[in-house]
Amino acid sequence: MMRTLCLRSIALILALAATHNGTAHAQDRGDNPTRIDLSATGGFISGNLRQAQAQTRMHLSRSTKTAGFDLIGSAFRLWRPPEPTANLKQIGDDQSLLALPFYYFGERPYLLGLAQLERSGLRQIENRMSGGAAVGMAPIRENDRLVRLAIGALMESTGYTTDELSPDWVSNANPRVAPRAFLVGNGWFRPKRSPVGGFFVGTLLVNPTEPKDTRGKLDAGIDVKLSRAVSVRLAMNLVHESVTPTGLLSTDLRSTVGLAWKSPQKKP
Repeated sequence: MMRTLCLRSIALILALAATHNGTAHAQDRGDNPTRIDLSATGGFISGNLRQAQAQTRMHLSRSTKTAGFDLIGSAFRLWRPPEPTANLKQIGDDQSLLALPFYYFGERPYLLGLAQLERSGLRQIENRMSGGAAVGMAPIRENDRLVRLAIGALMESTGYTTDELSPDWVSNANPRVAPRAFLVGNGWFRPKRSPVGGFFVGTLLVNPTEPKDTRGKLDAGIDVKLSRAVSVRLAMNLVHESVTPTGLLSTDLRSTVGLAWKSPQKKP
């Protein structure tokens, strides 16, 4: 299901890119190549079901005509009562740090590096380290919007809090080391005359030695401007892993709402 959803999304992005008639521009930010995007979002449910969740996200980006990087860090925490009448209790938290350095060797083709550190209490992942490289194209590369897609390979090492893994075809090696072929896409749109903008970062990873072993993640959001720097943000995070500790579901979906702050851009 996750693989089908990702492939359909990618096909839609490519179709939009193919029909787009705008002129591409190298995203050279001149004397201000660095930007910061900070957000704090969350949600709360009360009554028969009580739950609270909070997420913070930091996106540091630097872009010149030929090179730059995206550094994305996030932290998520969930509280639920152990019993319906008990107080809320922290039951898990997630942290992630993703680095995507890139180098353009033309208007659209580029080289991409990928390095990521992850930890997930909810998914019983004590630590995960991955790193690799890819080659890609930017079908849309303009001053107010960007879509990039890249294909590459990486190695990952995942340490779980338990040695019991599912499904049955998975060996119970812990930590689990695996090669991955991956597809990564990221982008954003910030129309100058519209209060609405958004972003996405998505990955689809397949173990070539065991094609049933797949992972996928989509981090996306919609912003509605309140001022030049502050927006209301609706954030969505979708995670799928075919290999999990025994007893866990393979797919998680969460959504939060809150505020985002972007470093103001100087007017030309």
